[in-house]
Amino acid sequence: MNCNDLYYGKEINNNSTFYIDENCTIPYTGHVEDYFNGKLSWECDIVNGIQNGIEKVYYDFTGELERINEIKNNRGYGLCIEYYKNGKISSISILIYDVNADSYSYDETGKLEEIHIIDKDNAIGINYSFIEDEILELRKKYDLKKLNEEILKYGKPIKYGKPLY
Repeated sequence: MNCNDLYYGKEINNNSTFYIDENCTIPYTGHVEDYFNGKLSWECDIVNGIQNGIEKVYYDFTGELERINEIKNNRGYGLCIEYYKNGKISSISILIYDVNADSYSYDETGKLEEIHIIDKDNAIGINYSFIEDEILELRKKYDLKKLNEEILKYGKPIKYGKPLY
């Protein structure tokens, strides 16, 4: 559904909530899309008015995939893959409450540039003890080291012999 056909309710975690009715009493559940100059610019799964599931963001004007990430309660939470316009991966990250906890960054040719792994000593501005259990759980679910090896070998992350997204 085009997001312009829905109504926006109060913001939760700095993102809009979506409703079917003008009075914002019936939350929308389904897939929502937004367009810029006639091209798909954003899409996300919505559950009870709130972003939950997979979000995809596209470059304005050109329409290439810019980012795909998991959303939980209107916030980035899980795996995030960002792309250059040329289709190469610019980064893979584990997000917790919209914060890049761990990330691998690449240049436009696909060469690994930087690795950042959060821990209690470098979690500046973040209460690490608040996210410690969650980051350990997400690291088990998304092994960025293994995904990095696949990106360097195949140009994309692979899961069970198929592209991850």
